[in-house]
Amino acid sequence: MTRSATPEETTQLEQLLDAIGMERLLTALSNICAEKQAHVEANWQDKALATAWGRMADRLDAFLTRIPGELA
Repeated sequence: MTRSATPEETTQLEQLLDAIGMERLLTALSNICAEKQAHVEANWQDKALATAWGRMADRLDAFLTRIPGELA
C-alpha cells in the first residue's frame, strides 16, 4: 500500500521542483532508481526488486525522451 506524501514532504518537493525544474528532478529520480537497481543486484541479489527499480528508471527515461525541453 502506498501512502501519500505528508504536507511537509509535498512542500519540500515543490521547493525542489521550483529550484531545479521538472526535467532535472525527473532525471535525478531516474538516476536514483538506476543506482538502487545496481545496489540491490550487488548487495541483496534480489532480482525481482532490482528489475523493478530498473523498469522505473527506464520508464522515467522514456518519458523524458518523449518530452524534450518541455519541462525545463
